[in-house]
Amino acid sequence: MSNPLLRQSHKRGKDKLGLALLLLTFAVLGGGLAAGIVLRPAFLDSQTLCPTQKVPTSITLVLIDATEKLAPRHLKRLRAAIDDEANRLDRFGRLTVMSMRSDTPRELTELFSRCNPGDSRGANPLLSNPARIQARWQADFADPLKAAANRAASARRSAQSSPILEAIAAAAVDPSFANFSGPRRLVLVSDLLEHDPRLGFSSYTDAATLGRFLELRRGFEPPDLSNSFVRVIVLDRPEHLHRQVAARDALWRPFFERAGARDTRFEGL
Repeated sequence: MSNPLLRQSHKRGKDKLGLALLLLTFAVLGGGLAAGIVLRPAFLDSQTLCPTQKVPTSITLVLIDATEKLAPRHLKRLRAAIDDEANRLDRFGRLTVMSMRSDTPRELTELFSRCNPGDSRGANPLLSNPARIQARWQADFADPLKAAANRAASARRSAQSSPILEAIAAAAVDPSFANFSGPRRLVLVSDLLEHDPRLGFSSYTDAATLGRFLELRRGFEPPDLSNSFVRVIVLDRPEHLHRQVAARDALWRPFFERAGARDTRFEGL
Protein backbone atom coordinates (compact mmCIF):
# COMPACT_ATOMS: atom_id res chain seq x y z
CA MET A 1 0.00 0.00 0.00
CA SER A 2 1.50 3.30 -1.08
CA ASN A 3 2.09 6.19 1.25
CA PRO A 4 -0.47 9.04 0.78
CA LEU A 5 2.05 11.58 1.98
CA LEU A 6 4.53 10.52 -0.68
CA ARG A 7 1.83 10.75 -3.37
CA GLN A 8 0.91 14.29 -2.26
CA SER A 9 4.55 15.37 -2.17
CA HIS A 10 5.12 13.95 -5.64
CA LYS A 11 2.01 15.71 -6.95
CA ARG A 12 3.14 19.05 -5.46
CA GLY A 13 6.54 18.61 -7.16
CA LYS A 14 4.91 17.98 -10.52
CA ASP A 15 2.64 21.01 -10.04
CA LYS A 16 5.62 23.24 -9.25
CA LEU A 17 7.52 21.94 -12.28
CA GLY A 18 4.51 22.52 -14.52
CA LEU A 19 4.09 26.06 -13.19
CA ALA A 20 7.78 26.80 -13.74
CA LEU A 21 7.61 25.52 -17.31
CA LEU A 22 4.49 27.59 -17.95
CA LEU A 23 6.15 30.75 -16.61
CA LEU A 24 9.25 30.04 -18.71
CA THR A 25 7.08 29.67 -21.82
CA PHE A 26 5.36 33.00 -21.15
CA ALA A 27 8.74 34.67 -20.59
CA VAL A 28 10.10 33.37 -23.89
CA LEU A 29 6.97 34.41 -25.78
CA GLY A 30 6.96 37.80 -24.11
CA GLY A 31 10.63 38.36 -24.87
CA GLY A 32 10.10 37.39 -28.48
CA LEU A 33 7.15 39.77 -28.77
CA ALA A 34 9.16 42.60 -27.21
CA ALA A 35 12.07 41.93 -29.53
CA GLY A 36 9.74 41.95 -32.50
CA ILE A 37 8.36 45.32 -31.49
CA VAL A 38 11.82 46.80 -30.95
CA LEU A 39 13.52 45.28 -33.98
CA ARG A 40 10.75 45.40 -36.56
CA PRO A 41 11.44 47.72 -39.52
CA ALA A 42 10.50 51.35 -38.94
CA PHE A 43 7.94 53.05 -41.16
CA LEU A 44 9.95 55.11 -43.64
CA ASP A 45 9.08 58.08 -45.80
CA SER A 46 9.13 56.91 -49.41
CA GLN A 47 11.11 59.94 -50.60
CA THR A 48 13.66 60.54 -47.83
CA LEU A 49 13.83 57.05 -46.28
CA CYS A 50 13.66 58.78 -42.88
CA PRO A 51 11.44 57.37 -40.10
CA THR A 52 7.99 58.90 -40.17
CA GLN A 53 7.50 58.70 -36.41
CA LYS A 54 10.82 60.09 -35.16
CA VAL A 55 13.62 62.44 -36.18
CA PRO A 56 16.88 61.31 -37.85
CA THR A 57 19.68 60.24 -35.53
CA SER A 58 22.06 62.83 -37.02
CA ILE A 59 22.38 65.33 -39.87
CA THR A 60 25.32 65.61 -42.27
CA LEU A 61 25.30 68.33 -44.93
CA VAL A 62 27.92 68.22 -47.69
CA LEU A 63 28.37 71.46 -49.64
CA ILE A 64 30.36 71.21 -52.86
CA ASP A 65 32.10 74.17 -54.44
CA ALA A 66 32.30 73.33 -58.15
CA THR A 67 32.64 76.91 -59.37
CA GLU A 68 36.11 75.96 -60.58
CA LYS A 69 36.41 73.03 -62.95
CA LEU A 70 37.35 69.93 -61.01
CA ALA A 71 40.35 67.94 -62.16
CA PRO A 72 40.25 64.11 -62.07
CA ARG A 73 42.15 64.11 -58.75
CA HIS A 74 39.52 66.47 -57.31
CA LEU A 75 36.70 64.21 -58.48
CA LYS A 76 38.38 61.24 -56.84
CA ARG A 77 38.72 63.11 -53.58
CA LEU A 78 35.15 64.36 -53.73
CA ARG A 79 33.74 60.87 -54.22
CA ALA A 80 35.94 59.50 -51.43
CA ALA A 81 34.75 62.23 -49.06
CA ILE A 82 31.09 61.53 -49.80
CA ASP A 83 31.61 57.77 -49.38
CA ASP A 84 33.37 58.42 -46.08
CA GLU A 85 30.51 60.55 -44.79
CA ALA A 86 27.98 57.93 -45.86
CA ASN A 87 29.93 55.24 -44.00
CA ARG A 88 29.95 57.41 -40.86
CA LEU A 89 26.18 57.50 -40.72
CA ASP A 90 24.28 55.54 -38.14
CA ARG A 91 21.07 53.92 -39.22
CA PHE A 92 18.56 56.72 -39.93
CA GLY A 93 21.26 59.38 -40.01
CA ARG A 94 20.43 61.87 -42.79
CA LEU A 95 22.90 62.85 -45.49
CA THR A 96 22.27 65.89 -47.71
CA VAL A 97 24.50 66.82 -50.65
CA MET A 98 24.29 70.30 -52.16
CA SER A 99 26.28 72.21 -54.75
CA MET A 100 26.63 75.97 -54.92
CA ARG A 101 25.85 78.20 -57.88
CA SER A 102 28.12 81.10 -58.71
CA ASP A 103 25.33 83.32 -60.10
CA THR A 104 22.87 82.79 -57.23
CA PRO A 105 24.85 81.53 -54.21
CA ARG A 106 21.81 81.66 -51.93
CA GLU A 107 19.98 79.19 -54.19
CA LEU A 108 21.76 75.89 -53.73
CA THR A 109 21.19 72.82 -55.84
CA GLU A 110 20.12 69.85 -53.74
CA LEU A 111 21.55 66.70 -55.27
CA PHE A 112 20.68 64.17 -52.57
CA SER A 113 18.93 64.14 -49.20
CA ARG A 114 18.02 60.84 -47.60
CA CYS A 115 18.36 58.88 -44.41
CA ASN A 116 20.47 55.76 -44.27
CA PRO A 117 17.85 52.98 -44.01
CA GLY A 118 20.48 50.49 -42.88
CA ASP A 119 22.06 47.69 -44.86
CA SER A 120 21.97 43.97 -44.18
CA ARG A 121 24.57 44.23 -41.40
CA GLY A 122 21.88 45.49 -39.02
CA ALA A 123 19.13 43.18 -40.21
CA ASN A 124 17.41 40.67 -37.94
CA PRO A 125 17.23 37.41 -39.96
CA LEU A 126 14.35 36.17 -37.79
CA LEU A 127 12.14 39.11 -38.63
CA SER A 128 13.36 40.29 -42.04
CA ASN A 129 15.04 39.33 -45.28
CA PRO A 130 18.70 40.52 -45.20
CA ALA A 131 19.16 40.07 -48.97
CA ARG A 132 16.12 42.21 -49.69
CA ILE A 133 17.26 44.87 -47.21
CA GLN A 134 20.71 45.00 -48.82
CA ALA A 135 19.20 45.32 -52.29
CA ARG A 136 16.93 48.14 -51.15
CA TRP A 137 19.83 49.98 -49.47
CA GLN A 138 21.87 49.71 -52.65
CA ALA A 139 19.06 50.82 -54.97
CA ASP A 140 17.51 53.55 -52.81
CA PHE A 141 20.53 54.96 -50.98
CA ALA A 142 23.98 53.94 -52.28
CA ASP A 143 23.33 54.19 -56.02
CA PRO A 144 21.51 57.58 -55.90
CA LEU A 145 24.28 58.95 -53.69
CA LYS A 146 26.91 57.88 -56.22
CA ALA A 147 24.92 59.52 -59.00
CA ALA A 148 24.69 62.74 -56.95
CA ALA A 149 28.46 62.87 -56.55
CA ASN A 150 28.86 62.54 -60.30
CA ARG A 151 26.35 65.33 -60.99
CA ALA A 152 28.11 67.63 -58.55
CA ALA A 153 31.22 67.56 -60.68
CA SER A 154 29.47 68.23 -63.98
CA ALA A 155 30.79 71.80 -64.45
CA ARG A 156 32.69 72.05 -67.72
CA ARG A 157 34.32 75.45 -67.17
CA SER A 158 35.21 77.80 -64.35
CA ALA A 159 32.73 80.45 -63.23
CA GLN A 160 33.43 84.17 -62.97
CA SER A 161 32.82 84.21 -59.22
CA SER A 162 33.08 81.90 -56.24
CA PRO A 163 30.91 83.24 -53.37
CA ILE A 164 31.51 80.38 -50.95
CA LEU A 165 30.66 82.31 -47.78
CA GLU A 166 27.19 83.16 -49.06
CA ALA A 167 26.60 79.55 -50.04
CA ILE A 168 27.56 78.28 -46.58
CA ALA A 169 25.19 80.76 -44.99
CA ALA A 170 22.41 79.46 -47.24
CA ALA A 171 23.20 75.82 -46.50
CA ALA A 172 23.23 76.41 -42.75
CA VAL A 173 19.65 77.74 -42.75
CA ASP A 174 18.29 74.75 -44.67
CA PRO A 175 15.38 73.63 -42.43
CA SER A 176 16.51 70.02 -42.04
CA PHE A 177 19.89 71.27 -40.80
CA ALA A 178 19.01 74.48 -38.95
CA ASN A 179 16.08 73.00 -36.99
CA PHE A 180 17.88 69.84 -35.92
CA SER A 181 18.97 69.77 -32.28
CA GLY A 182 21.06 66.61 -32.42
CA PRO A 183 24.57 66.00 -33.80
CA ARG A 184 25.27 68.00 -36.97
CA ARG A 185 28.14 67.85 -39.45
CA LEU A 186 28.90 70.40 -42.14
CA VAL A 187 31.33 69.19 -44.79
CA LEU A 188 32.72 71.78 -47.19
CA VAL A 189 34.49 70.58 -50.34
CA SER A 190 36.23 73.62 -51.81
CA ASP A 191 39.50 75.25 -52.79
CA LEU A 192 38.72 78.02 -50.23
CA LEU A 193 39.42 80.75 -52.81
CA GLU A 194 36.52 83.13 -52.17
CA HIS A 195 36.10 85.39 -55.19
CA ASP A 196 33.26 87.87 -55.56
CA PRO A 197 34.11 90.64 -58.05
CA ARG A 198 30.68 92.26 -57.59
CA LEU A 199 31.56 92.82 -53.95
CA GLY A 200 35.18 93.67 -54.63
CA PHE A 201 36.49 90.81 -52.48
CA SER A 202 38.90 88.12 -53.57
CA SER A 203 41.18 85.57 -51.91
CA TYR A 204 43.67 86.27 -54.68
CA THR A 205 44.65 89.48 -52.86
CA ASP A 206 46.39 90.06 -49.53
CA ALA A 207 43.40 91.93 -48.07
CA ALA A 208 41.09 88.92 -48.10
CA THR A 209 40.37 88.66 -44.38
CA LEU A 210 37.09 88.01 -42.59
CA GLY A 211 37.13 91.56 -41.25
CA ARG A 212 37.46 92.96 -44.75
CA PHE A 213 34.63 90.78 -46.03
CA LEU A 214 32.27 91.87 -43.23
CA GLU A 215 33.21 95.48 -43.89
CA LEU A 216 32.27 95.18 -47.56
CA ARG A 217 29.25 92.90 -47.06
CA ARG A 218 27.40 94.90 -44.43
CA GLY A 219 24.62 93.02 -42.67
CA PHE A 220 26.20 89.63 -43.27
CA GLU A 221 26.82 87.45 -40.24
CA PRO A 222 28.24 83.93 -40.13
CA PRO A 223 25.44 81.39 -39.65
CA ASP A 224 24.75 79.52 -36.42
CA LEU A 225 26.92 76.41 -36.48
CA SER A 226 26.72 75.65 -32.77
CA ASN A 227 26.58 71.94 -31.98
CA SER A 228 28.17 71.35 -35.40
CA PHE A 229 31.35 69.61 -36.44
CA VAL A 230 32.90 71.17 -39.54
CA ARG A 231 35.08 69.21 -41.92
CA VAL A 232 36.77 71.10 -44.75
CA ILE A 233 38.09 69.07 -47.67
CA VAL A 234 40.50 71.41 -49.46
CA LEU A 235 40.82 70.89 -53.22
CA ASP A 236 44.41 71.68 -54.05
CA ARG A 237 45.34 74.44 -56.51
CA PRO A 238 49.16 74.17 -56.69
CA GLU A 239 49.51 77.46 -58.54
CA HIS A 240 47.66 79.24 -55.71
CA LEU A 241 48.83 77.22 -52.70
CA HIS A 242 50.08 80.27 -50.78
CA ARG A 243 46.71 81.98 -51.33
CA GLN A 244 44.86 78.91 -50.07
CA VAL A 245 46.94 78.82 -46.89
CA ALA A 246 46.38 82.54 -46.35
CA ALA A 247 42.62 82.13 -46.91
CA ARG A 248 42.46 79.25 -44.44
CA ASP A 249 44.11 81.28 -41.69
CA ALA A 250 42.75 84.79 -42.31
CA LEU A 251 39.26 84.03 -43.58
CA TRP A 252 38.03 80.52 -42.89
CA ARG A 253 39.30 79.77 -39.41
CA PRO A 254 37.90 83.09 -38.05
CA PHE A 255 34.65 82.52 -39.97
CA PHE A 256 33.95 79.11 -38.44
CA GLU A 257 35.03 80.29 -34.98
CA ARG A 258 32.63 83.24 -35.20
CA ALA A 259 29.89 80.86 -36.38
CA GLY A 260 30.36 78.87 -33.16
CA ALA A 261 31.38 75.58 -34.75
CA ARG A 262 32.08 72.95 -32.14
CA ASP A 263 35.17 71.71 -33.96
CA THR A 264 36.70 72.56 -37.35
CA ARG A 265 39.19 70.39 -39.23
CA PHE A 266 40.93 71.19 -42.49
CA GLU A 267 42.18 68.36 -44.68
CA GLY A 268 44.49 68.90 -47.63
CA LEU A 269 46.60 71.89 -46.61
